[in-house]
Amino acid sequence: MIRWPLLSAAILAGLVTLVLTACGATSTATDWTFGKSLAVRVKEIRLTEEVRYSFEGKHYVVKPSQADRTLAAAYVELRTREANVVYLSINKDTIRLRDEKYLDYRSTDPFQERAEVADTGPREDALVPFIWGDVSLPKQCGDTPYCELKGWVLFEVPRDIKFYQLIWDTGDTIYLYF
Repeated sequence: MIRWPLLSAAILAGLVTLVLTACGATSTATDWTFGKSLAVRVKEIRLTEEVRYSFEGKHYVVKPSQADRTLAAAYVELRTREANVVYLSINKDTIRLRDEKYLDYRSTDPFQERAEVADTGPREDALVPFIWGDVSLPKQCGDTPYCELKGWVLFEVPRDIKFYQLIWDTGDTIYLYF
């Protein structure tokens, strides 16, 4: 026979644990968010000390410019919605990562804010392709009813950041909440 006070205490302890775990966690993904011409989501965010990649036979590394910072690499997926063609100019002024204190961090240009290195390094090309530059995204690609763009966007952020929002401001203005 189950004793009600014991069962009630166990249920209460489980609920408290669940609430405390949820409050302490920082989400690293968003749901699909819809604008007039785009649907956007952040599939994941990774914090990393550097991003290495190869391009046209050369090897590059992107690192934070300050010792107390790290890189946040956001894997973003975009889909067309209503427009026949969506023109995107993806640059430092069109994507921002906002923390819980409402401080905004502009995106890092992986083709300008990089250093060339002699050899391949650990995890080279693990965080490519980048979403960057001028892109024309038609409404339909092949047999699918939409076109899709997927890739990484980099941000230089404090090491203890808690993600609040990604602001996408090209082709549409969309606020994605973590």
